[in-house]
Amino acid sequence: LRGRARKYSMNDEAAANQELEVLLNRVGALAAKRVDKADLPLFRAFLHHYYEMASQETLKLRPPGELLEAAARPCERVGGRKPGELLIQVRPPLDAQAPGSAGFATVRTAVEDMPLLYDSVGMAVRDAGVSIDWTVHPVLRVKRDKGKLNEVFAVARAGSDGEADSLIHVECEGLARPEDYPLLERKLRDVIGEL
Repeated sequence: LRGRARKYSMNDEAAANQELEVLLNRVGALAAKRVDKADLPLFRAFLHHYYEMASQETLKLRPPGELLEAAARPCERVGGRKPGELLIQVRPPLDAQAPGSAGFATVRTAVEDMPLLYDSVGMAVRDAGVSIDWTVHPVLRVKRDKGKLNEVFAVARAGSDGEADSLIHVECEGLARPEDYPLLERKLRDVIGEL
């Protein structure tokens, strides 16, 4: 019985990995319209590593176009990030009545990986009085060359070098007032600066 359970577990894992590959291939196909042809292989590698640890059930709730946008913006920004630089972006919903990503406010951070970062960002967002709908938090090793992303791979890869960048994407309810967005951005900058 244990052997059977293990076999089914391995089959389930293989099926889940295959399902993720199919989804990421669909997102990657859309990327051909948004990303320069020369940058497409690097972007597809980034896309795979960006979502490989995310909940597949949650990923399936988002249309491929939304998954593309959620990954494309950090990919564009992380290449130009200088050592020690903290990138933060807090945006209101594109359309508060729309389903999915367009109906949620977005918080994005990119900084060197450090302890308590993910929890601190989540607490700051919840302290702003809103609930979190979805998060993605990959930690990637990246190599940059003259302000451009040159190589990206999973942080767990044995013998890997490059800087470990922690990328956080949070989708949450819209904040109560327009002035709350820059306030949350300043709070995040302070909180992460203290870490």
